[in-house]
Amino acid sequence: IFPYDWRWDLNWSANGIPYSGFDSLKDKIAKVKAQTGAPKVNIIAHSLGGLAVKNYLKHYGGDSVNKFIDIGTPHLGAPKMMKVLLYGDDLDFNFLGLGLNSERVKLISQNFPSVYQLLPSRDYFDATDNDYAYYLDDLHDLDANGITGRLNYGQSIDFIKNTGRNSYLLGFNDALHTDLDNYSPQPDGIKTYNIMGCGRPTIGQIFVLNKEKSGGLEYGLKYITGDGTVPLRSAEALASDDRFYVRGAEHGSFPSAAEVKQLAVTMLKDTISSFPLQNYPTIASSSAVCSLTGTQISFHSPIELNVYDENGSHIGPNQNGDIELGIEGAQYDNLDGNKFVFLPEGHNYRIVGQATASGRPAEHLTPESRK
Repeated sequence: IFPYDWRWDLNWSANGIPYSGFDSLKDKIAKVKAQTGAPKVNIIAHSLGGLAVKNYLKHYGGDSVNKFIDIGTPHLGAPKMMKVLLYGDDLDFNFLGLGLNSERVKLISQNFPSVYQLLPSRDYFDATDNDYAYYLDDLHDLDANGITGRLNYGQSIDFIKNTGRNSYLLGFNDALHTDLDNYSPQPDGIKTYNIMGCGRPTIGQIFVLNKEKSGGLEYGLKYITGDGTVPLRSAEALASDDRFYVRGAEHGSFPSAAEVKQLAVTMLKDTISSFPLQNYPTIASSSAVCSLTGTQISFHSPIELNVYDENGSHIGPNQNGDIELGIEGAQYDNLDGNKFVFLPEGHNYRIVGQATASGRPAEHLTPESRK
């Protein structure tokens, strides 16, 4: 097991940490090889760890690794990181149905190199796919630079810079992804597997719509298929010998799912060709299982948004103001007071709105079906 500080620059985590008492991945693998006498190791990595592994493999480890099993890595970044920096997020932390305090996460993330490295890269953008043609639509010109509408990569970085983020750390994004986005371990003889989550509402696009009389901004949000954090296109961007899609997998708990662990074991044992997919209805070798269906609800007024299913399970703020995430497959996001919920199909829901201040009510319900 290689624990690392996810807040740091990925180059440190992979290849060298400028503080005593901390091992990089390079150090850890050298120690394992020395202890075991094995010429090569196998690596299973999740999320940000997958990028650290790619960094190590490209620059140091091509001859030290036999297999690389990658799980839910944002190879091209994720729009959710922009939400983290500008509006806060719970970072998929869910303990006993409760998430982290989003405002505190926003505050402490401003100077985390890894958060900037996980913003969408140049290669994330795909003009032929409307879900990935842009991730930020600044209709209001929030950063007052005269550029409105759908922003390209450079304009998106400028927007984040102009709205008060760390301009030095923003440069880390292009540097990392220029180095790694098109890298594959396969030419180094490393057997590469990619396990991806899909079918969960995942932030794909954020819209800055207009300014309210109250001084607040109205936002829009579009969910696309992914694992709740990593959009599918970003997770897919690794050339691999075999790839598998796990429908309904949730980013944070992805590696601990029983079916994912079983899948990884067969990869390690070289028995993946006989893996009984028919016994695992959530796993497929094709992205055809990855459609996203349900209803998106948004409140753009001073109203708390709470939703209950037929079993009384709840998603929304509790009495302490923390977000309760009790409905499986649902997603809740708050952008500067604009509340968004995605509800999977197949259930009966009760939507409750409670006014927190005076203002013009604005609510939207939108059926969604996306591949």
